[in-house]
Amino acid sequence: MKKIIPLCITALFLWGCSASSPSVTTAEVSDGTPVAGQKILLHVVSVSDNPPMTYAWDCGGIGNLEPALDVDGNPIGYYEYWTAPDDYSGPVTVTCTVTDDRDETETHVFNIEVKARELASIKNENGEEYPVSSIEKQRDTDIGGVWFSTNKGEIRYITSAADQLSTTWTGTFGTMQMGYDANNYYTLWGVPPAEGNVIFAETTEGTTTLTSPVFGAGNKINDMTVCPDVSGTAALLFGVEGPDQGIYFYGYYSGTWDRLPSYSDKTYAFFTGTYYTYAATSAGVYKLLSSDPPICTSDSCAVLEVDADDPSTTDVIETDIWHVTKDGEGNWKVWKNGAEFASQPPEVAGTLDVDLKGNIWCGKYSWNGSSWQTPPDPNGELVGESIKTVVASTEGRIYFLTESGALFRW
Repeated sequence: MKKIIPLCITALFLWGCSASSPSVTTAEVSDGTPVAGQKILLHVVSVSDNPPMTYAWDCGGIGNLEPALDVDGNPIGYYEYWTAPDDYSGPVTVTCTVTDDRDETETHVFNIEVKARELASIKNENGEEYPVSSIEKQRDTDIGGVWFSTNKGEIRYITSAADQLSTTWTGTFGTMQMGYDANNYYTLWGVPPAEGNVIFAETTEGTTTLTSPVFGAGNKINDMTVCPDVSGTAALLFGVEGPDQGIYFYGYYSGTWDRLPSYSDKTYAFFTGTYYTYAATSAGVYKLLSSDPPICTSDSCAVLEVDADDPSTTDVIETDIWHVTKDGEGNWKVWKNGAEFASQPPEVAGTLDVDLKGNIWCGKYSWNGSSWQTPPDPNGELVGESIKTVVASTEGRIYFLTESGALFRW
């Protein structure tokens, strides 16, 4: 089950005693001032002498409500997601009416203020931009933010409502990955930006180093990802460029290192999809650990799997594979499912993501199904900037890391 409570949540405590009718004792909202198009989490705690209780949510037709689900896919009831409209700013009232077994009710009112979405740089408490080396999406929650590593060795976590310095993790990393290790510790695996074959593993218990015995220190790790099953073990995959270029793995339960056979090309990026992990390499885009042919066989530097399932069919899960690939003239282009996409953004960056609305992001441009768009930039913040990484967070905010190390959010 995905973790549905974010790291930071605003709580309103409403103390009362249990009576014959329901009483809402606590009400929480992940962000009481979201921006247009942002997703937030609402939560109530109620008590009654007459359980069980049911929960009815209403937003007055402004935005969209979506129930939080348990591991079996059933609505939890006392948790609810709400997504603000794309084209609205102003006050919104969301209500939760709790009904007990005797049809007694109590209604709690959430007063939310939606703000216009604006492009802004992420700055520290002194009003200075962070020099950022890498960012990583928080993938294990439905309304998460991003982790970022600074050139000063800080690891920070940022959402629409928080900017927190990690007290557990430190380091300047060119690529990072978060997940649970063999001892079930939540772990940051980080690789410095320079060449090398050392990976840092950081938990609350301390920092350990993993030194690859299968590729040397003269190589560069471009990307890594967690893969649930490689040769029968959960593993970290490494995309390597250099004399030993290719794809390697470290089984963190077995402690074994090895190379994925058949992949000996420069490897730029991974994407872990619903059932498969994809790799963008100098020889094309591959669905790893699959007998399927390559998605394309041209030099590729980014890949993204997007759900394209047709609800009328039940026998197959359908996906689209977007990738950044060189055309016949050696120019980077946006491709889809092995073919050059008919419409191209004004600038092609080697980074892809998909937002809550299904828009495909390539650098600072997004494909909305009919045209490429870029965020309004009245102050020219992104003019002349090349985008190194774009991240569409699970709460709906878009982050841009530039090649110069500036971090922006829209």
